[in-house]
Amino acid sequence: MILLSKILFPLIFLIVLADTAPEVPVVGKAEISVPRKKRSIIQTEHIYNNPIPYYILPFTKNFTSIQHAIERIQNNTCIRFKEKFFYIKGPNGFNIMRTNYKCEASSGPKIGDEEHINYVYISPNCENDITQIELFIAKIIGLIDEVRRPDRDKYVHINYISLDKDYKKDFEKYKGNKTTYDSLGYDFLSATHYTDKSYGINGRVVITPKKGYEHYKYSMGQPYKLSFSDYKLLNQIYCKSNSKKNPCKNYGYPDPNKKKKCICPSGFTGDTCNDKLRIGNCGSTYKPAYYCKKFLKVKGKKSCSYFIKGKKNRKLRLTVKSLVTKKNHRCYEGMGVEIKYRSDKGVGGVCLCGNYSNLTFVSETRFAVVIYHGLEENHKLVLKYEAIPSKKH
Repeated sequence: MILLSKILFPLIFLIVLADTAPEVPVVGKAEISVPRKKRSIIQTEHIYNNPIPYYILPFTKNFTSIQHAIERIQNNTCIRFKEKFFYIKGPNGFNIMRTNYKCEASSGPKIGDEEHINYVYISPNCENDITQIELFIAKIIGLIDEVRRPDRDKYVHINYISLDKDYKKDFEKYKGNKTTYDSLGYDFLSATHYTDKSYGINGRVVITPKKGYEHYKYSMGQPYKLSFSDYKLLNQIYCKSNSKKNPCKNYGYPDPNKKKKCICPSGFTGDTCNDKLRIGNCGSTYKPAYYCKKFLKVKGKKSCSYFIKGKKNRKLRLTVKSLVTKKNHRCYEGMGVEIKYRSDKGVGGVCLCGNYSNLTFVSETRFAVVIYHGLEENHKLVLKYEAIPSKKH
């Protein structure tokens, strides 16, 4: 009798749930083909109590992908998740539900409504995609799409004429706690950042990086994992007690899972993120910059980060004279060459995969980092660098 009830209860529960589950905008086939084009449901942003309860509904497949997605977040933050065995109502946690076609999640729970049920929807289109599941979970616990940042107009232009009007709400600026974002630079490589054509009418360009950031068109909208800044932001939201004393350098943050260790942005390593990445024969990785032009030449299979520094009150002009690496439509850190020329070294730099020449960057400070990942012996980089007066652009 007990065994029979265990079998029948999930069936009865799903029948009732089908009549009570909230309607969610459908993700069409055109959206599914573009990894970043997943419509979010805009709700009042809120955070959960930590550990965060979650419930996986019956008939959900591929528990392994869900567990791997949860582990990624736990490994990079103080956030912990606690599995429950009955569905969760209100702002007390979320539910993971399998559907036939929906792949999406709301941004935080709907507070003030104890009967509302918060869902992460997973379908055959994404049930094997750890990154997508990780992104949905991150969004339902508080991560906001990067283009909704209050300061986004400094970095990108939104072409509303090309935007499908049904998705205009997905570009509304976040009106919550702005101080959460004040300490973090705008991250074009965030897993929440749309591609340039997301939500566009007939494939038109909707998002264009502004002057000074135009080369990010090669890498925004990456589909690989939550970025360093994504994890850092979640850590700031949920782990405030852990960040009172931060011994980490170069925009790293204390590892909540390892004492006296830091989690470092790309290009940096070591206990306090003060060391350079060196895998292979990198040669001299510190490059002082002067008014005269100098060249950085790297070739072959290796992974190296080069610190380029000028004197005080100077900036740097970096020019990729020649680059040969493996082509990748959505370039990301760990691929090709990454150039960190912005003041916040925690946000992703411009990632270049393939063949490029004569791309110029002007640093925001006197310090820039160039990260080279050569996967083949014929891969190479020739970079010209020089110091310029800070007022010169």
